[in-house]
Amino acid sequence: VEHLSWRWVFLINLPLGGAAWLAAWAWMRLPAPGDRTSLDLSASALLAVAAGCLLLGCQWGGHRYAWSAWQVLVLGAGAAAAAVAFVARQLRATEPLFPVRVIAMHNVRAIALLQLLAGIGMTGGAVYTTIELQLVHGISPASTGVRLLPMAAGLAAGALVGRRLLARLETLTRAIALGSLLSATAFGALATIGGDASYPLLALLLGLMGAGIGVGIGTEVIALQRTVPAAHLGIATAGVRFVETLGGALAAAALGVLFAGRMHGSGEAAAAAAIKPVFGICAGVMALAAAVATVMPLRA
Repeated sequence: VEHLSWRWVFLINLPLGGAAWLAAWAWMRLPAPGDRTSLDLSASALLAVAAGCLLLGCQWGGHRYAWSAWQVLVLGAGAAAAAVAFVARQLRATEPLFPVRVIAMHNVRAIALLQLLAGIGMTGGAVYTTIELQLVHGISPASTGVRLLPMAAGLAAGALVGRRLLARLETLTRAIALGSLLSATAFGALATIGGDASYPLLALLLGLMGAGIGVGIGTEVIALQRTVPAAHLGIATAGVRFVETLGGALAAAALGVLFAGRMHGSGEAAAAAAIKPVFGICAGVMALAAAVATVMPLRA
């Protein structure tokens, strides 16, 4: 961004993706599936329409249009109608995209909800800590990336801790609940101190936030794969990852609307005041994740 242009945020993925493709083509050897299956294109289209309308509604509502504007209302109705049609399709399809028997599994429901909340928390933490560093503290883009390393280190450390607990799902569940509370506390501190935080304190809070989220987001999918029947492994994994990605996208859109709406004026003080409620909401989301982990513990 500093030395080339903002477009390289996206263009950098072309050589990286190409290298990954070459590695997969050269070295990955997977067994051929025994049975051929058909792709439910109509269900895929309905799911894409539901997600797209929901994301656009959250992005435009309160920002480009009023929440009561017909454009936002139409998007909301479209999301609801597509979602209902998608569920109806799943109930009668021969090879549904997300079989009801998979969604009915306790661990699938619990982990999908936890991943949704973790996706919101992780996006809120990464995106709006970046905004705070640049707008409030005046840090350059490259220096901002370096200063986010404590969060990345925390995510890695939390994932390592979680993997050590995979053998006992009851212990892992308690660790996820405690980790979520730890992240909620870090977000709450950020919402309280805002732009007055020194970088050492901010680095500590970022590390705690990342560690709390990492315990769950790095291990819940592995726990799911160990408990779901092999026949449904791909469907369950893809479904949970989709929910996590959707949570992150919704967080980026909805929190962006909140931040823009609270941004009165310009300058460091205005940005610091606008970002506090964003961190407050993230704190509530991670506290909810701790409650979900407690109420819906993972089962072996």
